[in-house]
Amino acid sequence: MASRDCAYLRSAKDINHRLGDDYDHGGRIDGYLALIEHLKGNFTHAETGYVEALKKLFEVGNLRAQSIFVCHLADLHMKREKFKEATESIQTSRALAHESNHPELVQHARLSEGHLFRLQRNYTEATRAYLEVVKFSREKELRSLEADALSETITTCA
Repeated sequence: MASRDCAYLRSAKDINHRLGDDYDHGGRIDGYLALIEHLKGNFTHAETGYVEALKKLFEVGNLRAQSIFVCHLADLHMKREKFKEATESIQTSRALAHESNHPELVQHARLSEGHLFRLQRNYTEATRAYLEVVKFSREKELRSLEADALSETITTCA
């Protein structure tokens, strides 16, 4: 499945190039290609891809997409145990989400912050972060986000 997804994204990237390199589309395509590399465990390629995507998205001012891919970059930093970089990326993602008025993305950044706390064995703060996300997601009826936060809360408390 991932190879087919990569093929579609690479095709979209080629089409975007032929049509004049729209940085908004190109940045998002690059970000999704980086995410696939991240999920496949190709962390060096993923980090390079995120950075390239974010450069394009910054240039066009797409704060929402920047927030999403900076949050993925934070998750990658955590996987590589680069906690300082993860903290900075989470803060950036949250600020971009606030600035672009996307409160659900603020909560996704908060979920990543919970992961960071858990990895650092700060279970009290991790639980606090997860429960904040649960509360928000219930108020806004965002069931998938609620399920993710509840799952992480249970994992933290186990």
